[in-house]
Amino acid sequence: MMSLWILTLGQFIACKGCQDTKVQDIDTGEIEEFSNNWGKWLDMAQTPEGQPVIAYYDITHGALGLATGTLNGTAVSWEHQEIDGYPNEQGLDSGDRGAYTSVAVDDAGTTWVAYYDASLQTLRYGTRSTDATEWTLGVADTGGGGTPDAGLFTDMALDASGHPVIAHYDRGRGELRVTHWNGTAFAGEVIDAGEDAEDASGTIPADTGKFAAIAISEGMEYIAYYDAAGANLMLAKGVAGSYSTEVVDADGDVGRWPSIAVVNGTIHIAYQDVTGESVKLATGTPGDWNRTVVDQGKLVGADTAILNSANGMMIAYQDSYNNDLKLATQNGDTWNTESLGGVDGVGALGFHNELIEIDGTGFVASYNFTTEKAWFSPITP
Repeated sequence: MMSLWILTLGQFIACKGCQDTKVQDIDTGEIEEFSNNWGKWLDMAQTPEGQPVIAYYDITHGALGLATGTLNGTAVSWEHQEIDGYPNEQGLDSGDRGAYTSVAVDDAGTTWVAYYDASLQTLRYGTRSTDATEWTLGVADTGGGGTPDAGLFTDMALDASGHPVIAHYDRGRGELRVTHWNGTAFAGEVIDAGEDAEDASGTIPADTGKFAAIAISEGMEYIAYYDAAGANLMLAKGVAGSYSTEVVDADGDVGRWPSIAVVNGTIHIAYQDVTGESVKLATGTPGDWNRTVVDQGKLVGADTAILNSANGMMIAYQDSYNNDLKLATQNGDTWNTESLGGVDGVGALGFHNELIEIDGTGFVASYNFTTEKAWFSPITP
């Protein structure tokens, strides 16, 4: 059983040293209370100093925000920044931006954020160095075809040069795409256009690339994703301009909500098995996979997040039947599972889950549909 202390962002924390969530104006430095509905489509990273960073969709404004936490023992305070989609000084709104967010911070402290522009149906990016006062914003990929709709289910990783590589789903064409930063701009390409599938009702049009999850190891890019036409878990491997793809699991409707980690050359993919109502783990290398059931139960396994921690492999995921966040920790050949939120009565958890490790301590973040805030907690075996 794990010992938890729970911090609900945006509400008063009843513990010594805890603070209300604040928002900082990056131009004036003024701190104000922050009460927006925030945390949906969140992603989490950490600064070089070991502070958590959460990029998120601000539902109140239909905008992209960033929360940077300051850890102090068993307390955490947060400062929020407005990145894109918020009304400007004249009250003009630039559109609905910030869903499907992914964040990464390089060793120098430069922050990159990838996200979906629902108004223009494109993949956007924002970046800011530690000494900059403003964000540089732009389009990372527009997708393909005459009516593109790209930038859904984005996931980003940094290469050895600290350049972002972003995998995402092009809904307009039902394809998996990737876009690379070359130092001055992004260049996008199709990785998998999918294939038609057949079932008892007839032909199912090609549709692949949903729930993309990327990891980069030793210069090689690995992208796990869901093929909706075939209902399979897929893996793409390669570098810009050259990728191969393969089926990792095809036993039923499998492969939604994958997360991926590469450890010493071995690939680990956590994902949902809809048919088997379970969360599964595929471990191995291209062409050689071992698939195991981590947890099984009614409507479990969505929104997986995987972490290779100092205490072993961990997987966070949703228990949709109980509106709860669950955590599985590997113990040899078995998995110990437990609920993290619902048992404490903190609301509906398990949505948009993320895991990181800071100084040997694991942390989990999740969107709470009851409080309409992000939920953040350490996890200690």
